[in-house]
Amino acid sequence: MAGVLLSLSAPAHADADADFFQQTLTLINQQRAKAGARPVTLDDRLMNIAGEWAVKKAQVRDLEHRKNIGELRGKLRYSFLNENIYYYSARPTADRVVTAWMNSPAHRRGLLHADLDQIGLGRARGDDGYYVVFNGADSHPPANSGP
Repeated sequence: MAGVLLSLSAPAHADADADFFQQTLTLINQQRAKAGARPVTLDDRLMNIAGEWAVKKAQVRDLEHRKNIGELRGKLRYSFLNENIYYYSARPTADRVVTAWMNSPAHRRGLLHADLDQIGLGRARGDDGYYVVFNGADSHPPANSGP
């Protein structure tokens, strides 16, 4: 799957972005396997959502989570949707990002959540560094969502 680096100050380098996203996915799935959780796959819709939020975080220079995650979950018809955000002043490696998330109890729960089966990753460079966003979802619509 082609990844997208959303950069505020330089053009994207698609091969490096795809490698970063694939390496991050591999490391997440390794951690999920250790925890007995099923593997996840990259999803284009979640990649777009995560990429857009990474750009927003780089523009406003903060790590605040979406206030409307529940609304977004309903709009996209997911039964579950979560989010992790990472910031580093230099271009982070996949290992650095996943290690940081795994060392934080709340972020760890987000990566290992049993309901996840697909994820999206976004990365953006701002004036002060790089912002990486993880969005995970259960691809099955909520039971009461109707046709």
